[in-house]
Amino acid sequence: MKKYTDGVNDVFDIDDDNDGVLDVVEDLSIEAALWLDASDSSTITEIDGLVSQWNDKSGNGLNVTQGTSSAQPTANTANINGINAIKFAENDWLETSSNPFGSSINDAFVIVVHKIDAQDGALLSLSGSATNANHWRPFAPWTDGYLWFEVGGASGVNLIKEANYASNEESVLASFYSSTTENVQQVYKNGALFGADNSG
Repeated sequence: MKKYTDGVNDVFDIDDDNDGVLDVVEDLSIEAALWLDASDSSTITEIDGLVSQWNDKSGNGLNVTQGTSSAQPTANTANINGINAIKFAENDWLETSSNPFGSSINDAFVIVVHKIDAQDGALLSLSGSATNANHWRPFAPWTDGYLWFEVGGASGVNLIKEANYASNEESVLASFYSSTTENVQQVYKNGALFGADNSG
């Protein structure tokens, strides 16, 4: 196990040695399918703070974009522990040209560092419509205050629903995992298991 001393709380520091490579990549020897880094301003295209493109640092070229200004998130208006963050309002989104996990999501692991400032929608979506059989979407939290993690359709059995996910203005290192191979879905909050489902 590596020991780092860059002075940032390890719970929120995903690049402890500041070499530009995520610790999870270094420690687990995995390759990221998509890597968006708000702290790297060279990857963000913005005009007057409105973000039209955020470049993928994984090397896979899955840049996320938004051509409609009213749906563009903002840069340079929010931070997490002093590090730049992209701020999404309720109806803002960025999208890739293709799903980073392919046309069928069998096994997926997503890490997100985010701050709660509203309970108003999906944290991310890998498959669009809630009726899509390939649906994969966490709400952290939804408007009812619960964390929801839906896999395979909003009305399907593959669902995690947990209360007390986070309070307003709380920063969270969240991990979402689903595997058809292992027949499990899991949510981790700041490194600890927060919720799990093994129904499919």
